[in-house]
Parts: sequence; C-alpha cells; structure tokens
Amino acid sequence: MQEIGRSGRDGKVAHTLALVSEPTGWLNPEDKQRSQFFTRQIEQKARQARQIMQQIPERGNIEEVIAEYPESAIALSILHSLDCLSWKDPFSYQKTSAVVDVNRWQTRQKYWQKQMQQFLQSKQCRWQFLLAAFGFEQESLGFQCGNCDRCK
Repeated sequence: MQEIGRSGRDGKVAHTLALVSEPTGWLNPEDKQRSQFFTRQIEQKARQARQIMQQIPERGNIEEVIAEYPESAIALSILHSLDCLSWKDPFSYQKTSAVVDVNRWQTRQKYWQKQMQQFLQSKQCRWQFLLAAFGFEQESLGFQCGNCDRCK
C-alpha cells in the first residue's frame, strides 16, 4: 500500500481507495465533529499566523524564528502563501506586506475542501477533474484517461 501520489510510479497498475466522511453527521456523528475540528484548526492556524507576523522581525532566519516561536513553521508557510513574506533562500525570509488577510487564507482552505468534495462526487474522468483543478483547463477539455473508475 502506498500514498496516492506515489502509486503507479513503478509502471504497474495502481488501485486507489478513497475513505471519506460525511460532514453533516447524518451517517455518523463523529464525521460532523471531525469537520468542526478541522474548521477550528484552520481558524487557530490563521490566528497564529497573524500573531507571528506581528512578532517576527522585518527579515530573518527561519531557524531562529522557530527556535523563539516553536509553533511558527506552519504560520510562516501561511504568511508566504498570503504574499506577506518571501523567501530569499531556503532559510531566510523578508516581510513583503504588513497586511495579513487571514480571511483570504481561510477562503482558500474552504475552496480546496470544496474542490475535494467535488472530486469525490464528480462523474467526469478523475484526471480531467485534476487537470482543471490545478489550472490546466485547456488540457482538460475532453480529456479521458480511460483508466479511472469514471472512464471505465
């Protein structure tokens, strides 16, 4: 058994099983609790990113920041994805914006959660869906892999 991103790289046929939960809790109350847990985690990470942005110097070294703020690794990644800081090299950053639009990051996270739900529920070719979701709209038009559960 392998993670989906690794399967098939050896040239052999790979089979995939997606295990999903139903977020309303209709089938299982734990599913709703799990969904709420992930929503709270997103909110908490967003708050941490805003706090870290206020505390770190204008430019610095990631190892020094993590040593001083042990929970900051994910926050730094969030800040980078929001264009609030840029990496000068793998270890050094510089702030590029003082505005931390946490709502933008939360909206992005919700967008990707929705994309995942649509992927699981879609009737189109799995590869076609993934191509379009990752910005390859032209390549996805009419694409059929011939191998996924939707194409067969």
